[in-house]
Amino acid sequence: MKIIRTLQREFYGDSTRWFVATVVNATPHYGYEGRVKIRIHGVHSNKVSDIPEADLPWASIVIPTTEEGVSGLGKNPKLTAGSIVFGFFLDGESSQLPVVLGSLPREDYPTETQLTNLFTNDFETPIGTPISSTLTSETEKRRRKRSESMKFFIDSGYTVNQAAGIVGNLDYESRFITTGSGIAKWNDTRKNNLVSFSQKFVSAPELSENFQIQLKYVLYELRTNKTIANGKLLKATTIEGANGSAETIRKFYINNSSKTASDDILSWCILAKQEIA
Repeated sequence: MKIIRTLQREFYGDSTRWFVATVVNATPHYGYEGRVKIRIHGVHSNKVSDIPEADLPWASIVIPTTEEGVSGLGKNPKLTAGSIVFGFFLDGESSQLPVVLGSLPREDYPTETQLTNLFTNDFETPIGTPISSTLTSETEKRRRKRSESMKFFIDSGYTVNQAAGIVGNLDYESRFITTGSGIAKWNDTRKNNLVSFSQKFVSAPELSENFQIQLKYVLYELRTNKTIANGKLLKATTIEGANGSAETIRKFYINNSSKTASDDILSWCILAKQEIA
């Protein structure tokens, strides 16, 4: 009797599925070396509240044939959090085994279209409405802003540890109070730039004191005139340490020169991370 064997289509290529994704974590733990955690466009919601980072898949990365590719030999991939990558699923329709083939060019400086759409992100509270308008406890207002800030920066491509470095510093500096010098304690020049930034898209000048707009301005600064701080932040894999996210933001973005504040800032950064746990 002739035995007819069917091909395993999920590995054969008859139902190839491609994807574009954003790298959210490029520092894999032991046993996952050479992989990146990705949020796949059109598959995973871009809201951390819908799909936490812990639930996203680790994708293997194709390396060139000029590398050994065995027993830990060869160069490691150089992708960082925020990179846009292109790949396919090894198992086709099952879509459980993602492989990254390469990265797509990404413009870190916002284009005019990006800036115009900067105020249309899905925040939990509409722009122009105080995020804490229905809350009475100052502690709860601060916690809510801490949580909102973490979600915002993670959705913007930073890892949890990197986002915590930003949020903890903002929390320490201002308690997220948007009046006066703002949540980052900006000097006069940077505060004037914030006002111009908000007025370019929103007619009401007082909206420069809106919490969500100030978060967006922090992101804007990191991607434009604070690229040194952003570059160092993207290399940070931990919150603690001289090269951790807490110290990086303190020294290169907030410009807080007080080393005695480091321990206090670190505690606020760790508290910010707990909002995502």
